[in-house]
Amino acid sequence: MAERSVNRNIFYVLLDRYCKTYTEVIPAHQIFQIRLVIGCLLVYKLLSRDFSNIAYWSESLLSSSPFSIYSPIDYVLVTGINPIFDIVSLHFVHWILPYPTGETFKLLQYSACILAILFVMKASWSRWIAIGLTLILAYLWGFVYRLGQDIDSMFLVTGALFCFMFYPGQVKEEGAEKKMARESHLYSSILMIFILYYFFSGFNKIIDLSPMDWFSYEVVNINASFVQSYEVLGYLWVPRLDFFGFDFLKGPLQIFGAVFTYFWHLTAPFMFFKRKNIIWYWMFYSLFHLLTGFVGILFASNFIVWLCVLQVRRAENG
Repeated sequence: MAERSVNRNIFYVLLDRYCKTYTEVIPAHQIFQIRLVIGCLLVYKLLSRDFSNIAYWSESLLSSSPFSIYSPIDYVLVTGINPIFDIVSLHFVHWILPYPTGETFKLLQYSACILAILFVMKASWSRWIAIGLTLILAYLWGFVYRLGQDIDSMFLVTGALFCFMFYPGQVKEEGAEKKMARESHLYSSILMIFILYYFFSGFNKIIDLSPMDWFSYEVVNINASFVQSYEVLGYLWVPRLDFFGFDFLKGPLQIFGAVFTYFWHLTAPFMFFKRKNIIWYWMFYSLFHLLTGFVGILFASNFIVWLCVLQVRRAENG
């Protein structure tokens, strides 16, 4: 009974700390900064593809599921399978309607670009724009996800956009204090998206891999293999990992680099309570995503999306 009482007290202390931090004051410009980062990133992502070519995909590819990419022996999935995937990507409409033409896809693509720009410019419309933009993005990227592509690079930016759906851009006759509290809640919600993404990334690695595999990610050898494949066979180009004479770093990087990253992921919740430390997490993950580029996995958008939660200037009473 005593142990249960202690555990209950710890839970309530943490819950109280969480609730107080959730309403912590943020800089006045922070929400505009978030809208600017989301809008610019989405315009970049939208214009980096030609969605009209989806109209020329085969019927089997259009109706495929991400589940088919992975072996059911190695993975147990509860999402990414039909009909769940069709519902969340809004593709269920094609149970009745035919797939769009190339012109329709292009119209949706450019409409999303316009909404992304308006999302930055019109704060008072941000909630309704976020809803419309989320629906279009879910539909368009639903086809991309069927190929197993862009999932990680879109998670944070669309997750941040998703939070805007639940917070009105403007409330009539709202006092400065209530406006400040509403924006604080929105910022905390977006920060939680980042925390959940990185925490469960590390958690999944810890439970999916055996302890011996934690220390066996040979980034140097994989990089050398990629470089050789490009030079000999013309495969994907990646930069050569150069230690500039500090070759003694190769061993520690290969042995401890991955496991350090896994456990660093598990510390992500501390960002919520100590927000002055967010900049250190941003610096670490920028370095982390830069290093993954040497093995052909470069989440370029994740370098920028961190600017959503990075507080350039602390709140006056923060």
